[in-house]
Amino acid sequence: MNTLNNLIKNQSITVDCPNCKQKLDIKLNQIGSTVLCDNCNYHIELIDDGASEEIEKIDEQLEELEKNLNNFMN
Repeated sequence: MNTLNNLIKNQSITVDCPNCKQKLDIKLNQIGSTVLCDNCNYHIELIDDGASEEIEKIDEQLEELEKNLNNFMN
């Protein structure tokens, strides 16, 4: 089963370094860690604002839905 977490964790977004404004590609699975700007070596803390917990809840609901659909089909 493709979970929401599996579908988005390798997706990336582009952000500007708060120090030098260099564009950085950040993978969503890096949220909750600290990354280093390649241009100015600034440490950027990627704060997890609870999104990963919500994604886990959605994944649990998707798994439950899949089980229910399988039971219905059998």
